[in-house]
This record gives sequence, structure tokens and C-alpha cells, in this order.
Amino acid sequence: MSSNGKITKSAEDDEASCPCEFSEMNVLIVDDDRASREGLRELFELRPNITVIGEAINGEEAVNLVNALHPDLVVMDVQMPKMDGLEATRQIKQRTPDIRIILLTMYREYRAAALRSGADAFLIKGDGIAQLLAAVTS
Repeated sequence: MSSNGKITKSAEDDEASCPCEFSEMNVLIVDDDRASREGLRELFELRPNITVIGEAINGEEAVNLVNALHPDLVVMDVQMPKMDGLEATRQIKQRTPDIRIILLTMYREYRAAALRSGADAFLIKGDGIAQLLAAVTS
């Protein structure tokens, strides 16, 4: 997905390189950018075994929705108002350590902080679809 929320496709993003065989998964999308949320939703809706069960625009909403909806996976931006993705990840992992969290950002320098916060994966916005789907399915 690019920085403007649009899904970007590269040569390695074709179906043959997609590890799409996995069980049903309920996903919460968290990003303050509407276009990014819509792009992720569109991508996940193409997969019959992924259901987007909610969306949040900041970390505070994410923590509340995780408690209410119990998703299998949270795909969350790092930089957001009220509560950033790093703090939201820490709080979510304290309460529900088994939940998987993928943090997304435009800045590579957040990688160490993202992993220290408890994130299961860290991706750069703009990486290809195959990388995102590999992180979702791993």
C-alpha cells in the first residue's frame, strides 16, 4: 500500500507468491488516514478467509475495540493522534498477549521501537501486497 492509501502492486505480488492458505481471521484496521484504512479494507475483502470486523482512527479507539471485538489480528499505523500505535500495542499486548499486531509506518526508524512494544511484525507503508499478506498469514 502506498502512502496515499492506494494498493500498490509489484511483480512479486501475484497470486502465485501469496501465502493465502490459512484459517478464518478477524481483523481490526487502525489508521488515522481514511484512504489507508479503505485500501487495507479493499485488500482484505478480496480474501474470503479475512473479515474486517472494525476500524479505528487512533490507538485509544484500537484498545477499546480490541476489548469489545476480540480480533485475531490488528493492523495498525504507528503515528496517530491521541495514542500512537506503539503505546496502543503495549496496552493491547498487556491485556491480550495472544493477539497478533502488525505495525505499519512510512519510517524505518520505528522498527526497533515497534518490536519492543510487542508488535509481531513491522512493515513499511508502500511495501508490496505480498509482504503484507505474508505478515498477515504467518
